Amino acid sequence: MSEENQLKNKVSDLEQRLESREKELVQYKNQMKTLQGQITQLIEQVSQELNMAHAIYKVLIPTELPNIPGFDFSTKYEPSMISSGDYFEIFDHHEKLKFNVLMASSFGLGTSAMFMSVLLKLIAQVELRKSSEVDQILKLIASEFLGSVKQGGNFDQKAHLCLLQIDRRHFELQLASTGDVVAYWYSDGNVEKISGHEKPLSGQMESEKDFKIHVSKKSIDAGDKLVIASPGMAKALSSDAQSQFESEVMVKLLKDHGSENPHELRHRLFYDLERFTSGREPERDRTLIVMEVQDRVIKLAR
Repeated sequence: MSEENQLKNKVSDLEQRLESREKELVQYKNQMKTLQGQITQLIEQVSQELNMAHAIYKVLIPTELPNIPGFDFSTKYEPSMISSGDYFEIFDHHEKLKFNVLMASSFGLGTSAMFMSVLLKLIAQVELRKSSEVDQILKLIASEFLGSVKQGGNFDQKAHLCLLQIDRRHFELQLASTGDVVAYWYSDGNVEKISGHEKPLSGQMESEKDFKIHVSKKSIDAGDKLVIASPGMAKALSSDAQSQFESEVMVKLLKDHGSENPHELRHRLFYDLERFTSGREPERDRTLIVMEVQDRVIKLAR
């Protein structure tokens, strides 16, 4: 083959390659346009979900705590961008010398867990007015929750619950819990876990009969403290993922510093949690309630 023909073949080959590259470039540009549109749509969707989440947080998290004579509260809520669904509230009771403390933590897909927390709040506000026994209230909440979850087909939903009722006349505490919300009682240097280890309320349960509740009752005195932590805080993992905050740090901290006032104790718990997790983004919401019994004066008013 002559040099001229070889040159023509090379030119022809280069032209074909160039044409192929031009087609690939056009295809790439089209893909980029499509991807850019998808990214824009995703950003808008995330922005809407963040706005929705912010609105839900306002509904779920109290902006003010009630002023209850003889008791001091300190709370903190740290939202997670990965999985959100914590809710807590301090309710007045229909008997004026009683009040309730409820912490709930819902888990499910996407923002549905937050909607479940809103549902729990609405259910609790109704059911807390119907009964005086905390285990019965929790059963009523469970029944309504399961009915709503199954009706919506949200079988992946789970809810961890802890409900306390304080009787200020007799200075007694009732607690009912299920799932991984933890509650500890501090009194005269002693620390006692008063929540249980039952499975959380789940959309996969056949009925509320499958719902097991841990019940605890205590007499309380001035200087005693109650600490309630959501699963996102209690079960937070260390930086090496080998231990949990509750067992590794929280119990010892309460023994050593339980005598501090509620605000100092709350600050210390979150400070040590940050160190324990090396400041990682929380995988779940983290919520903490610290309550101190300040005096027993009200007991005299019978």
